Amino acid sequence: MTMESGRKGKSGCDRRTLLRTGLGLLPFSATGCTSSWFLASSDKNDELLPLETGDLEPSDLIGDVTHVWSTGMRPQKLESVALVTGLNNTGSDPPAGPQRQALIDEMNTHDVANAKQLLVSPTTSLVITIGYIPVAARKGDRFDIEVRTPQRSDTTSLRGGWLMHSRMHPLEQLGGVARQGSHLANCSGEVLIDAVFKESEDKVLLTRGRILGGAVALIDRTLGLVVRQGYHTVAVSTMIGAAINGRFSRDDHGQKRGCAVPKRDNFIELTLHRSYSRNIGRYIEVVRSIAIQETPSNRVTRIQTLEKKLREPATSRTAALQLEAIGKEGVAALRTGLRSPHREVRFYAAEALAYLDVGEGVDVLQDTAENVDAFRWESLTALSTLTHLRAYDALLNLMHVSSAETRYGAVRAIHERRTNDPLVRGETLGKSAQRSGFQFIVVKTHGEPMVHFSKSRAQEVVLFGDEMRLRPPQFLFAGPRILIKPLGADQLQLTRFQPGEEDVSEASSTRLVDLIPAIVRIGGDYSDVMQAIQQARIHGDLDAKVAIDALPRPNRQFNPTDYAEESAEVEEETESEVNEAFPNREYSPPKKGFFGRMVDWMIPTE
Repeated sequence: MTMESGRKGKSGCDRRTLLRTGLGLLPFSATGCTSSWFLASSDKNDELLPLETGDLEPSDLIGDVTHVWSTGMRPQKLESVALVTGLNNTGSDPPAGPQRQALIDEMNTHDVANAKQLLVSPTTSLVITIGYIPVAARKGDRFDIEVRTPQRSDTTSLRGGWLMHSRMHPLEQLGGVARQGSHLANCSGEVLIDAVFKESEDKVLLTRGRILGGAVALIDRTLGLVVRQGYHTVAVSTMIGAAINGRFSRDDHGQKRGCAVPKRDNFIELTLHRSYSRNIGRYIEVVRSIAIQETPSNRVTRIQTLEKKLREPATSRTAALQLEAIGKEGVAALRTGLRSPHREVRFYAAEALAYLDVGEGVDVLQDTAENVDAFRWESLTALSTLTHLRAYDALLNLMHVSSAETRYGAVRAIHERRTNDPLVRGETLGKSAQRSGFQFIVVKTHGEPMVHFSKSRAQEVVLFGDEMRLRPPQFLFAGPRILIKPLGADQLQLTRFQPGEEDVSEASSTRLVDLIPAIVRIGGDYSDVMQAIQQARIHGDLDAKVAIDALPRPNRQFNPTDYAEESAEVEEETESEVNEAFPNREYSPPKKGFFGRMVDWMIPTE
């Protein structure tokens, strides 16, 4: 029966009317109109026609009949006009215009006294803030914002500035005019100028910066699937929701609920499953790999086929996703992929097992994170998802390897597993009413000594090694007001100069674990510490690697020719099996990267 037929069952009730109203989804008992959707087959209802399902086939996956709701899969841009205070006479009075007036209006809503007079002060500056609410963000989540002065501003530097509380809005085009949308986030915090990260005095970089984790989302962002044309019925939407909920559920205040809610005949709202909170793109891919109405016997047959496809590098990723979407029944097939001589096959199998919380692929993920930069982010993210102790041990081991992004990525992954883990919790330095402070973490390691500074999410200094020492320099500056000089063979003297105030001095050993807290105690901040360490490294006073935001990135290109020797071996060993599983196959390389795959998701292939 097609959606256009409009045929009636013997109950005399038009089934298209049931589908449009949603009544066809309810098991009526005494209304004279019943639906075979919820009734078991019997002599009494065998003559009832099935609900219209848009000609779904038993083998159809959710991805065959849906595409991703594109709005929900893009970060949402927000902006505001705001005020930075606390500048060292490097600010300026903004020129007359819409931005100045918008800031005055904003300040008046917060009952700021003498708003116009405050703008004139050289200790303040008008700025524009820009931020992006992440995909699937929840109310209260924090995200980074950029801060920059307008083009006509006379401000010379934002260093040491503090962004006053500001409300962020999307800019919407209404009648060809840009207007503020709803109030979706608040922002404030300590400005870190780009010049500090670049070790430059470029005038542009002095007037641009960022606030790490400086914005707070005020809304929940929704994920969703859009049903393709030709399948727009309440029945199909409900079947898709039921298939997702059969695989993914969540705890809602002690009650178990599904992660999918059919909202209309063409839209299913999704809640992000906690196992995929750090890999939203994979969650969407797995959901779209779920079969809609597969019978148990068909599933057994499909698992056997997918096991064969998993062995072939060209199809191993898709096969692993579908086996992961099946759930625990797909574990045995995925285990076979761990024995493949193909590196990418082993990785795809181990990754899928990790999201099923099966720890047998931990060794593969650890090896991949260390040696294959194309899969490093994915491997670390998968390890952070696993609850097994072996995954924790693997992350500890990765903190000693040579790759800076692997080492720091492992620290972040441990933090994701357990926020208060003593190995990555560290201590907060420099927090006050005027400053947000930063996390200071010391990791004992037998690897190469390294100092890492964060440029995203939160201010953070990580020392890989607790014995790093500064070779006593002739002199060294930590920011514009702190001077570091030698004081004996293994001692340093730190002096802070502040106009109009007495100098403040303190002694410290040459060990970084002592020097960094000492800089903070005499009034230094995150930027000052970063400048001191960078300058020491440049001048040869520090024998350690210095890295800034050395994080692995997702969706890098994997080049299988790097493992050509392995591939040749497996072709010889499995040629007969491959030919059996893929007769007359023609290899077409998949689109690389998350956004490349989004093209397939969002564009209907009717």
